[in-house]
Formats: sequence, C-alpha cells, structure tokens
Amino acid sequence: MFYDYRACFAHAITICVAFRLLWWWHRMIDEGIAMPASAGNRFTEALMHAHMPQKYNMAWAASAWVPEHWNNESQYAQWWRARRDDRSMDTLLHSYVVGNADVADRYRSVALLHYRCSDVPFVANPHYKVQPPQYAIWVARQLQAWNVTRVLPVLCTHHMPSRHPWSVRWAARTKCPAMLKDYLVRMRETAPKLKFLPTRCLGEKETLIAARHASATAQLMLSSFTFIAAAARPDGRFLTPSLGFSGCKPNNVSLSKSENDRLHALQRQLHWRMWVPTK
Repeated sequence: MFYDYRACFAHAITICVAFRLLWWWHRMIDEGIAMPASAGNRFTEALMHAHMPQKYNMAWAASAWVPEHWNNESQYAQWWRARRDDRSMDTLLHSYVVGNADVADRYRSVALLHYRCSDVPFVANPHYKVQPPQYAIWVARQLQAWNVTRVLPVLCTHHMPSRHPWSVRWAARTKCPAMLKDYLVRMRETAPKLKFLPTRCLGEKETLIAARHASATAQLMLSSFTFIAAAARPDGRFLTPSLGFSGCKPNNVSLSKSENDRLHALQRQLHWRMWVPTK
C-alpha cells in the first residue's frame, strides 16, 4: 500500500496545532484571560513617550507611575493631573479596549477592589509589598464615606505563570486568596454596610474598563496595570497604598516625622486618594 508521507505529516501537524490551541483556550478560561506581563508598564511608556519625548527612556518610563523616579513630588502630581485633564489616559485606554465600551455599564454600580497578588509578593519587588491590615481598614472607611454599597474583589493569581518556578505559582494560588480573605474580614468589620460580591478574575480589557468606570477603584496592593485606568477617572475616586517618593520606597510604613509630612504634602497634591501610614 502506498502512503503519502508528506500528507500524513501535514495532517499530524494540523492535529498537534489544534490540540495546542484547545489547550491554550482552556488555559485562558481557567486564568480569566490573564493579563500579559508588564501591560501597565507599556501603558506608562506610551504616555511618557508621547508627552515627555525629550526625557524619555524605557527604563525610567516603565516606572514613572511612582514618584521616586521624578525630580520632586509636585512635578509628579502635576504631570499625572495634566494627563487626566487632557484625557490622554482615556485616549490610550479607548484605543486599547475599542469595541468593549458597553462593558462599562456592568460596573458603574460597584466598586472595584483590585488585589494584584501573583508572582509578587513571593518574588521580591520594591513596588509590590503586602499592605498592613490598617490599609484595608482605611480603604473600607473611604468607600463607606463615598456611599459605596457593593464591592467586587478582583484577584488573578496567574500573572506571568511561566516565568517563575512552581513554588511561586503554588504560593500564589494558595496564599493570595487567603490573604485577600483576611483583608475582606477586616473591611467587613470596619464597614458592615459594604456588600462584598464573590471574588472574580476578570479578563485584561474588562479589568481596565472596570477600573475606569466602576463607582470607585481601590488597589489592595500597588499595581501599574490598573493605575492608568483608575488615575484617568475624572471623579478622583481611586485609592492607593503609599506611593513613596525619592529616597522613600513605596509601601514604606516605618516613617520619620519628616517623611510622614512629605507624604501628606504629596497626598494633598494628588487628584486621587493615597494612604499615608500613621504611627
């Protein structure tokens, strides 16, 4: 019997590709269409390249969402306020989530509580540190002051799943939900009127739309990914942990009086609400 080995080989390749696509599709579903690595950094780079081309360099631009990389806190606060006012961030977001604007209506009546917990904090990064319970209490009080009634916690533990060892991925899948649960317990005790919806992992574009259009947005851990979408909000209903400044890393809770005063000065200049640790 004559066999067309080339045809058989081509058929086998087709089957392998089909199974690979099927596997990837199920993985996307399982991971909530998890966001790609450094999506938030790419947004920041695009903004910096468009508005500060004379100073632009990739290493600096990728982290320009935290004050420590700026000459001073006033320059940082004024630049981000200007990008809110000239709608540059909205323009960037709309170009990325084109065709998904109708999704915004799903989230206008809920507050988004974004917990960026996956590869970090299990992989060291100065920008991503676990916040103390006092921060969650502050968030709950702020949401209650804004008359928020429904809160949607968002947690995706599969961020950059292939770049780190299994121990990191296992820690993310087991410890992140437990840590979020502890935060939610504190928040319920602080603001009993807040109704917390079941935790979800949203797709990348849906997360950005929700951060921009929800009744309020709060980060339980600093995140470059939702930073621009939430900072674009014209109502300023965006809550973040301490962002630090030059010489004082974000999330530093052991502050001298002068550092505490400096953070309060930064807080007054921002168009969103930033937590300042107290002794």
